[in-house]
Amino acid sequence: MFSTDRDMLTIGIIDPFPIMLTGLSMLITSQYKGARFLTARTLVKFKRNQPPEEPFIIILSVSNSILNNRLNSVKTCKEAFPASKIIVYDYTSCHEDCASYFMAGADGYLGGQDDKQRLIACIESIIARSRFSKSVPSRL
Repeated sequence: MFSTDRDMLTIGIIDPFPIMLTGLSMLITSQYKGARFLTARTLVKFKRNQPPEEPFIIILSVSNSILNNRLNSVKTCKEAFPASKIIVYDYTSCHEDCASYFMAGADGYLGGQDDKQRLIACIESIIARSRFSKSVPSRL
C-alpha cells in the first residue's frame, strides 16, 4: 500500500507538454516537500517506466477534443493503476463532462482554467479520501 503522509506522497504526472510537467512538479513540491514524482508525456511511457510501487495520485492531463478519447484515457489509466487515485486535468474545461470522468474512474477533476489553490485543494481532498470536482468535494 502507499503512503498518504503529505510529505511522502508518490505522485505521477502524465502530460504531453514538458513545461506543464515541470510546472506541476514544482508547484506540488512547494506544498509537499518530500513528495516523489514520476512523470511522462504519455500513458504508454508512464506504464513502461513505472516503478514497482503504484503512485498514490496520478494527475492525468487530457486535451483531445473528442470526449470518448478523453474518457478512454481515464479508463486505461485506472485499469493500469487500479489502486491509484486519478485526477483529471482537462485542458478543454468541459465541466459538463465531469460526471463522465468520475464514472470512468477519476477521483478528482480540474479544468484548464483552475488555479493552483484548486489543485492543492483537490490533492488534499483525495488524501482525506474524498472526491473532488469544480463544485464542492464529496466524501467517498
